[in-house]
Amino acid sequence: MTPLLKTLARSLQQFSLAGGLLLSALLLLSSCHSSRRLERKAHKELRQLMTESEVFAQGFTGLALYDPQQQKWLYQQNSDKYFTPASNTKILTLYTALELLGDRLPALRYSHLGDTLLFWGTGDPTLWHPQLPADSTVEQLLKNHPGPLYYSASNVQEAHFGPGWAWDDYYFAFQTERSAMPLYSNRVRFVWEAGQKEPRVEPPYFAKHLKYEERGEERVRVWRHLDRNAFTWVGRPEGGEVRRGLPFRYSDSLLVRLLGERLEREVGLWEKPIDSSWVKKTLYSLPVDTVYRRVMHQSDNFLAEQVLMMCSEALFDTIDVSRLIDTVQNQRMPGLPDRLRWVDGSGLSRYNLFTPRAIVHVLDLLRQKHSQERLFDLFAAGGQSGTIRKWYAGPEGPIVYAKTGTMSNKHCLSGYLIGRSGRVLIFSFMHNNYPKYSRPYKEEMQGILLKIHAWY
Repeated sequence: MTPLLKTLARSLQQFSLAGGLLLSALLLLSSCHSSRRLERKAHKELRQLMTESEVFAQGFTGLALYDPQQQKWLYQQNSDKYFTPASNTKILTLYTALELLGDRLPALRYSHLGDTLLFWGTGDPTLWHPQLPADSTVEQLLKNHPGPLYYSASNVQEAHFGPGWAWDDYYFAFQTERSAMPLYSNRVRFVWEAGQKEPRVEPPYFAKHLKYEERGEERVRVWRHLDRNAFTWVGRPEGGEVRRGLPFRYSDSLLVRLLGERLEREVGLWEKPIDSSWVKKTLYSLPVDTVYRRVMHQSDNFLAEQVLMMCSEALFDTIDVSRLIDTVQNQRMPGLPDRLRWVDGSGLSRYNLFTPRAIVHVLDLLRQKHSQERLFDLFAAGGQSGTIRKWYAGPEGPIVYAKTGTMSNKHCLSGYLIGRSGRVLIFSFMHNNYPKYSRPYKEEMQGILLKIHAWY
């Protein structure tokens, strides 16, 4: 090839490359412009849906929608206003636990003092819990120790009820008392087998504290005295098995009695403080996600409270939830846009106040620190599991992985939403102060979340 032809060929190649780059740039610019136009259209339609909703007009509603990949807010309405979050509080409990606890739950702390085994609780709720896998680690240690056993409660700085809990919910299972060393999930279970007139009581200790009253009622009901473990039941079971469960009134003396009954040996109460110079050992029980999953799927208040107690004990060697919450908020939640009013682990308290954008921020921190696979396993899946198994199903499978929060006149839903393109968005929907029921709010949110999925 002559020098002239070589020069011409090089010129054509450079022109072609420049043209290709120019075309790519134009296509990228066009795509960005089209994407912005689509987002503006989606934002306008979403605002219209939110502001014209007759359902949302009955109360006070907030929504924060965020794209973590672009670090961009897609929509905000009252996102800086405070709402009672109910069980959306468990999102913060999960975040705290993933920050502070390892792969397995710390089940028990103990020291050997000569031939005496002195032990104290960490808050682990799994010992003889009927809905969790059995783990005999603690039972075997206590049962097989040849010398005296003593339990200490000197590491506990918490009341059995959380701040702002409703006093008249004391006998409902959703407001079970907290403790450093729960047994049997701190509840009594009454089981009437088919054809049996008298119930089986679990644990058996409480059988002597149960009485029957004839009131002419057909439905079996059980209740407990306000401040003591005196149980009454009415009604007669008809047909199949009947189960009822109530929290028992906790005390340290009751704990050692229940332990002694189960272990078939005497357990004493240690009245002195735990000496910081003693050699302390730790036993571990179940994998942490066994409990976290139940907290997030079934919205188990008792487990959530105990998880936060375990976090406090792990960080301070003392169960002091208010101190833990201050420490986590000040030191473990960088960039939090609003100060949280946060007082418990479950969300039972109406003292809790969060903003939608603060919840989104915590969800984004979770996304940055943990795999999507693990988070989507821990959160309930729309149309498939947990408290949203009947709601928020996608066209071809789950598109919402979220935590609900419900109490009288309040309903919230916060979590992750997968767009049609595969983009993972973060949202927090919060509703307070509506006069009736949550179902219309769920129906309205379901329609809006499906539209957001389609837009993105």
